[in-house]
Order: sequence, then structure tokens, then C-alpha cells
Amino acid sequence: MIFFRVIPVILIDDNDCIKTIKFNKRIYLGDPINIIKIFNDLGVDEIIIINISKKTPDYGLLKEMSEESFVPLTFGGGIKSINSIEKILSIGFEKVILNSCFYNNFDFLKDAIKIFGSSSISLSINLKKNLFKRFYLYDHLKKKILKNYDLDKIFQTIQEIHTSEICFNFVDYEGTRNGYDRKIISKIISSLSNRNILINGGAKNLEDIIFLKNLKCSGALASSLFSFLNSNESILINYISENERNLIQNS
Repeated sequence: MIFFRVIPVILIDDNDCIKTIKFNKRIYLGDPINIIKIFNDLGVDEIIIINISKKTPDYGLLKEMSEESFVPLTFGGGIKSINSIEKILSIGFEKVILNSCFYNNFDFLKDAIKIFGSSSISLSINLKKNLFKRFYLYDHLKKKILKNYDLDKIFQTIQEIHTSEICFNFVDYEGTRNGYDRKIISKIISSLSNRNILINGGAKNLEDIIFLKNLKCSGALASSLFSFLNSNESILINYISENERNLIQNS
């Protein structure tokens, strides 16, 4: 198990940095290079960058990001080939994070792990509730729940591979700052106790982050928490203070 990290997430659409709410509503935040500069100055643990444009990665933009950053970077979104992964890693990104291949091209996921090693490949899992409040895998491209992938099926499939980390994204909570679904997160951690788990979606405050730390998660991901001042209206790029960092690590 690696040390617990608090990781800002940057969503990019073409050359813009945006924030989504429940994978839907979009709020413009600014220039991604400038936001990376701010996060660098704030001393973040790491940055995850996700391309949500449905286009292939802009390697020129990724190179600018890598040259600007002094912290580890992970990139995901629009990665469709082994060659693309090779380019991203060669630019200076520490890891890539793969999502849709988990359910529509599992062989590609396994090949990527075999070629680049588990330390360079992370997995992203989107979870969404159905009408009966049960969680299923969510296809963000087709915007639909995959009814053949309930939590048990997800856990079973994960056991067939070994990636550096697995990030669970909670679609119904993403961007809301309403707090975590602590019950389901606890179930995930207990079911995958031998894996490095990241949680994204719903972080409200420092207490939520400490909750994940005490569950022995690998890290807490957040975007709204580090993009706005008290609400989703006033933009302010921020991060945990040194005092808060010490409280988390010593909790």
C-alpha cells in the first residue's frame, strides 16, 4: 500500500479546463496550464488530468502540461491504442488511467498492463445508482448504466488484472460537494482490501478526506473542493493547507 494522497483532478475539453456536475453540467474554470501552475505552487501531491472531449489526446497540450508540472501527472481519456500510451508516458506522464476498455475492450487493458507494467496503468470505474439505489457500472460515452455489471461482477472482473490503482468515480455525487456515500465506499474497500483504491465524487470537507485515509484508501480525488470558494459559483483554485495535510496524515 502506497502513502495516502490528496489529488486534484483537472478535466479538459479541447484547451479549456472545466468542471462537471454529475458528469453533466459544465462550468468553465480557465486555462489548464495556468491551473497546473497554481497547483504546483500550492504543493499538491499529484495531478490527474482527464480528457472529456471524446477526441484523441492533444499531445502538444500534454507536453506543455508535463513541462510545467513539478509533481507526478496521470492522464486519461481518449486513449485507444498502445502507441498512444507510449506517447503519453514518453512526454513525462507517470501513469495513464483507462476506463471504457474495462467493459468494451478488456484485452486492450490486459495488453497495456503487460507492455508497460502495472505501475504505469491505472483503472477508472464509473458507478451510478439505478432507480432502486443499486450501484452499477456506468458508460459515460453512451450515458447509460450497464446492468450486466453490478458491484459483484465489477469486483470479480478486477481480480483478473492488476493495475497500479483503481479509481471509483461516483457519478451521482461528482461535483456536488454533498459528502461521500460512506456505506458503499466501505464495501468497496473491504471487498478489494488487497488493492490500491482511489475515491472520486462528493468530497465535502476535510472530514471526508480523513474518512478515506482511515479506511486505508490510497487517496482522495477532488475537483470541486479545490476549484471553488464555498460553492460552485465563485472560482478559486485551492488545496489543503500544511496544517490540514498534517491532520490527515496523523489521523
